[in-house]
Formats: sequence, structure tokens, C-alpha cells
Amino acid sequence: MPTEEEVKSPTAVDIFDQSLATEEIEVNPDGNAFSFPPPPPESGNPYRVKLSRGDKGWQNWPGKNGKPSYLVTDLKATIVTPDNETTDGKVLFDNFVSTMVMQQTRTSRVQGVLKAVYDTRGQGEKVPQHTSHRELAQLLQAEFDKESEVGVWIQWEAYCEADSTPEKRVVVRGEKRFPQNADKTGHLGEMEHTCGSTIAAQAKITRYVPLTT
Repeated sequence: MPTEEEVKSPTAVDIFDQSLATEEIEVNPDGNAFSFPPPPPESGNPYRVKLSRGDKGWQNWPGKNGKPSYLVTDLKATIVTPDNETTDGKVLFDNFVSTMVMQQTRTSRVQGVLKAVYDTRGQGEKVPQHTSHRELAQLLQAEFDKESEVGVWIQWEAYCEADSTPEKRVVVRGEKRFPQNADKTGHLGEMEHTCGSTIAAQAKITRYVPLTT
């Protein structure tokens, strides 16, 4: 019996072989296969989301200028809007959620996510003041495992690779910077930019907030 890997592996075929699968499929003959749908609108902020860990897992990042290392993960935030099928189930990504403490505020992105989750739950939980990178990561992982809910604010963001350099990226921020769609109910997710490229918007999570309802 073939292994699971063998079953899933692609194989060379003769497309004129009559034994090939011939199930009917439906396509949009006038659709643009190379365009991307727009991100969820900023007008929906804040969005209710369920948190889960991303595919990269946890990573140990070296500190800069002699500072200690810290832990980083990526997360998925699945939108929960049962009354709006256009956004319900869409997944937002945050690719750099770290335990690195910012000196001016003594906060980190992991701490900020945890605080929003705890405040949403309303059970008096607090992020520990004296902690460790490992403990913060474990606390957040526990919330991933429970698919805890929280609120997020998003902002549309797009990069123009044609004019970008390693030192500086050309960035367009905000949904209103993109053209309106045909029925003027929202905005297109792509546009031709003066940099000479077509740029596509992505939804960037700018902050995590407690849910009020």
C-alpha cells in the first residue's frame, strides 16, 4: 500500500488520457486571476478575532548592542463577524510578536496582546510585572491554545518595491489612499502607484484592544 506521502505527491500525466478525472468545474471567464481582493475595511475597527499561533513557531532572537536575546512568534487572528460573511473567517497576520521590552514604556508586543486578552476576559488577570521572556511566551502560548478572543485595529498598508531600497521602503498607509470601488461602497485593494508599480494592500494589525461586548 502506498504511503501517505506517495499518495499526495504529484505525478506526470498525459492530459489526453480518458481515465483522468473529468469532474465539472466553474470559472469566471471575465475575472482577473492576477488581482487580489481588498483587505477587510478599516471602518470595521475594532475587529473581534480569535488568536492562534502562526506557522513559524517561537524563535530566539539575539539582542542588539549587548542586550539579552528575546522570543518572537507570529500569530493568526481570525475575524469573528457572524453577521458579515465578507469578513467572517478572514485571517489577519502579525508576523513579529516579541517579548522585547521597549525601554521608554517597559512594554512589549507580547505584553500588549496579553493585557488586551486579560482585560477582555475581565477576571482580574494581570501580566506579571517581574517576569521572564520564557514566562511571557508561555502565557501567550496558553492563549493561543484556547483561541482566546480580543479586539484588533487594522490599517491598510502597501509597499512599492520598485522604488524601495534596503535602507528605505516606499510605504502607502491607509485605506483612503486607495481608489474607491465601482459602487463606491469601499476601496480597491490594488492601484498603480507613481513609483511605477502596481501595489497591493495588506491589513496590518496596529494594536490589540479589549472587547467591550
